[in-house]
Amino acid sequence: PQLSIIRRTTIFYLAI
Repeated sequence: PQLSIIRRTTIFYLAI
């Protein structure tokens, strides 16, 4: 799967 996307989304979400 696209774990890279999840990882990036998580970091982005935490950055908010």
